[in-house]
Amino acid sequence: MSKQRVNSILVSNIANHIKQLREDKGISQEVFYIDTDIHIGRIESGKGNITVSTLSAICDYLGITLSDFFKDLWYSSDKNFLNIEQLIQLWAKLCYD
Repeated sequence: MSKQRVNSILVSNIANHIKQLREDKGISQEVFYIDTDIHIGRIESGKGNITVSTLSAICDYLGITLSDFFKDLWYSSDKNFLNIEQLIQLWAKLCYD
């Protein structure tokens, strides 16, 4: 069994983006958990990977598409911006390689 890859910068950026979207909608972590059975506090801490399926469920609850989620999100170790296709490819690589 291969070791799971974790890119802490990417995970942190995704966690922060989820938190910002949730707070913008005025949804508490407790309400989020009650409605979705997803422990959003653990995800927002950025201490572990989440699956694409979990991210999709989060986006559904927040009323946005995965595409919209990644639109403003960026990742790069050298501070260059990546487009949505590059972000999705990177996410898939991290999850499935």
